[in-house]
Amino acid sequence: NELPGHDTLSSVEKMGTTRSRELAKREQDKYAGPRAKRVQDNCARLDADDARLTQIRFEGDKHFCAIQIGDEGVRAIAASLPRSTHVKEILLFTCNITPAGLAALLAGVRASPSRLELLFLDHNPLGDEGATMLADWLATSPALQSLQLRDCNITVAGLAALLAGVCASPSRLEALCLSDNPLGDEGAAMLSDWLATSPPLQTLWLSCCGITDAGADRLLAAIRVNDLLTKLHLRNLLSVDPTSGALNTVTPSHLDAIKDALADQTGRAARRAALQSVAQVVLPPPSIPASLASANCGNDAEIAEASL
Repeated sequence: NELPGHDTLSSVEKMGTTRSRELAKREQDKYAGPRAKRVQDNCARLDADDARLTQIRFEGDKHFCAIQIGDEGVRAIAASLPRSTHVKEILLFTCNITPAGLAALLAGVRASPSRLELLFLDHNPLGDEGATMLADWLATSPALQSLQLRDCNITVAGLAALLAGVCASPSRLEALCLSDNPLGDEGAAMLSDWLATSPPLQTLWLSCCGITDAGADRLLAAIRVNDLLTKLHLRNLLSVDPTSGALNTVTPSHLDAIKDALADQTGRAARRAALQSVAQVVLPPPSIPASLASANCGNDAEIAEASL
């Protein structure tokens, strides 16, 4: 006999638990086949160097593991990447990829003759270990333009490594998403120091990162000396339930100040682009003597500077 106060399962409860497991196993088997076939199809097209396969995309469900390809599926894709010359984009959302799977993926990307331009790894448990792996890869990645790491449980330690990799990278990263990661004001300060150096970044997502007005002030100061950033996402996405991050608590007045600074930045960028276009049109033809050409160019430069 069980001691009084101890929880026990009745025979009915045990039967219900067993039935639930059987149903879960049936559902798992139902989706495992199609999931494996999709992985196999992608691998076959990579092996054949299919010119139409420029993007690899898998999207799982965090509440339903049966449709996540996991590290095993990523390893299969990575093994075929070296035989493809056309893949430019890899999007793996909610696939339950761990640092072990990421290591295999990055090894495949390194061995591929194709130049990856876009890498989305949202909602995968990569952590700081994965961020460090990405940093090492970024230092040798020549073409990446957009990196998305939403809800990957990256902390300030991983962010520090990631920014070091971005700074060492020969590519021109134009878009970076770090939303739903627990970065807080310390992470905002790190990003601000980097933004103040005017990297080529144009868009930065920091929704649900636990940033307060203090972090927003640091970002605002960086925007005012930055030459290229035109979009900064700080507002919480109410339709998204942050798992590894926390809601930002930036007040409306700080958000408005950042919005105004970005509007000024966008205006300056537009004026610079317009002036560059005009300068290209008014450049003298090669037949004009060099002395006159240099004189005209000098006048154009003075007008451009006065217009900024």
